[in-house]
Amino acid sequence: RAMVGLSMGGFHTLNFGLPRPDVFGAVGVFSIGVGTTAEAAQAWRQRHAEGLKQRAASGGLVFYAYGRSDFVYGMAAPTRQLLDELGIRHTWHETEGGHSWDNWRRYLAALAPQLFR
Repeated sequence: RAMVGLSMGGFHTLNFGLPRPDVFGAVGVFSIGVGTTAEAAQAWRQRHAEGLKQRAASGGLVFYAYGRSDFVYGMAAPTRQLLDELGIRHTWHETEGGHSWDNWRRYLAALAPQLFR
C-alpha cells in the first residue's frame, strides 16, 4: 500500500504515511515539508519518533519532490536533512517550476513506475 500527497496532502502523508511503514510501504511527498526551520523539523521528529525509527529500519520507497520555484521550497532542506539524520533512505526529485499541476503530474509519472516494480 502507498500514500502519496501534494501540498497539504503531502503534509498529511508526512504525518500519517511516513511514520506508519506497517500500513504504507511506500510514500510520496510533493511540494511540502515538515517546516521551514530546523526547530520545526525537530518538533515534528519528536511527535513521530517511534514511527520514524520503524521507517528507517523497514526501508520502503520514500519519494520526495519539489520545484525550485515553489513558494514552500524553504521546507525542502530541513526535511531532507531530517530524513538523512534518521537514516530514512529517500529518492529526491527536484525540477524547475513551482507549486503547480505541471510539476505534480511529472512527479507522479516519475513515482508510479517505482511503486509497481
